[in-house]
Amino acid sequence: MTCQGAPPGGVLRLAHNDTFSAVYLFAFDALLESLPLCTGGRTGGRRPALWVRWTILLACLCVGLILIVVSQQRAESSHAVTWRQVVRLAPAASGAVVPDTPVVLPDSWKTHGLSPEGAGAYRLHFDLTAAGAADSVERPWSLRFDRLCAAHDIALNDRRLHSTLAVRAWLGEPAPELVDIPSGMLRAGPNTLDIRLRCVLHGGLSMPALVPQADLESGYRST
Repeated sequence: MTCQGAPPGGVLRLAHNDTFSAVYLFAFDALLESLPLCTGGRTGGRRPALWVRWTILLACLCVGLILIVVSQQRAESSHAVTWRQVVRLAPAASGAVVPDTPVVLPDSWKTHGLSPEGAGAYRLHFDLTAAGAADSVERPWSLRFDRLCAAHDIALNDRRLHSTLAVRAWLGEPAPELVDIPSGMLRAGPNTLDIRLRCVLHGGLSMPALVPQADLESGYRST
């Protein structure tokens, strides 16, 4: 039996648009490249090495999908927050008379037949209890996004929270984002969150989590 190095990886690509997937697939490709391909022997041909490669491929795929599902379920808002409606202001489907489209987050432009790149905007309506509003004055709260286009502008109740739209270097893949909310910006009752985006790839938005900073996982807390 003779063995040779495996050809370059890249046989698997997951349809999931985040930094974790990119790192996971890079490591998987490296693993495939390190495995030998064998020929000859009693089993004949290249079957032993291929069997090992496919076993590892399926195992890595299962683990990766489980981790992706878990990561998508992390963001949960405080019990004091009730999300009422999410509207996509732009982009709108071709020929649409009214561009304001109610959507369910996470939202992906491509799945609705829209261009995955370009400018977009969302308006999110939510209610906050009086106790939650009082708590946001006493201790810091934050907005956490698991997937947000790098170039964005976020406003809460018509007051800007955070903006990277003017920075050209921020044109990159959607990624997790943590935005701190100054004391007094949240109010009891109805609130409005406006989000403008400029996406170069994978346009859309994940469901944000509005919580006290103390309730965030350690990896997402401000330092």
